[in-house]
Amino acid sequence: MQLKEFSLVVPKIESGTVLKALEVAIPSSAIEQLKSGYKSQRRAQASKTLHIWLSV
Repeated sequence: MQLKEFSLVVPKIESGTVLKALEVAIPSSAIEQLKSGYKSQRRAQASKTLHIWLSV
């Protein structure tokens, strides 16, 4: 498969600018909520794994 009219785009926006835009766009409370939900999922999975391992 050949790519037609393909060109590499070099980003002209600095990473710090992108990170600042994300910080403004996504409230810190939403990020904290996602983090706590992820931690709960990891704990639940670890608990299941431990129960399976102990039963063997």
